[in-house]
Amino acid sequence: MLEGLEWLMTINGEDAVLSFVRELRESVHRTQWTIIMPIRSLAFESLWLARLRREAPAIDLTLPKAAQENVNHAEVESIEEFDSEIEMKGLEIMEDGTPRLVMLSRLPSTGFTLSLLRKRILQWRRMGLDVSEAEAALSFKPDEAYALYAAVEEKVRRAVELEQYLNLNTTSLSASNDATARFRIRQLTGLDELENQFFED
Repeated sequence: MLEGLEWLMTINGEDAVLSFVRELRESVHRTQWTIIMPIRSLAFESLWLARLRREAPAIDLTLPKAAQENVNHAEVESIEEFDSEIEMKGLEIMEDGTPRLVMLSRLPSTGFTLSLLRKRILQWRRMGLDVSEAEAALSFKPDEAYALYAAVEEKVRRAVELEQYLNLNTTSLSASNDATARFRIRQLTGLDELENQFFED
């Protein structure tokens, strides 16, 4: 079982991961071994996913009934809910070519796993947010990881509100100031300064 293909791609790039999968396929060819790579298609671009499936065809695994009884159903439902949320809301592309920021539901502390965190990081990255701070949590224990996730999630919430303000007040800033503010929002930096500038009474 090979997990974390999404994370490998964020570190090594699409071509390197595809070459790695190809090498794995060749290494088990004509053997009795099977390599299973669980993934969420939402985390990948459709073109790259099609290339991946040429190397590793999709299969449908159904757990035996006895095994299903031991699955934490709440966690499975959470994974499905949060993975599909960004797809349901959609990634609206704005005039400057960047995806519009949307606020995703907070991941619950109960049932929180590093797998859920990894998926949320990928969702944030798809929106163009620099959440490298949260990536460090992938090496933490779940409780510590959740604390760091919550801190980054709060920054994301503030960033979403700031971008919404800019979208509603496009004429209040010069083009250069607007571009600078949007860059800082995507980098999650200088949020205090931007809030003081835009939201002061």
